[in-house]
Amino acid sequence: MTQDLQTQNVLMTGARQTMTAWSKVIESREEIPGCLSKSF
Repeated sequence: MTQDLQTQNVLMTGARQTMTAWSKVIESREEIPGCLSKSF
């Protein structure tokens, strides 16, 4: 998604840049940090 936005020269807000920088796909329960695992 970020790559497409950069090639199209679309203006991204600071909030949107932060959201894309922090996002990560979690593929298994083992990847969830211990402090958050009780929430899931």
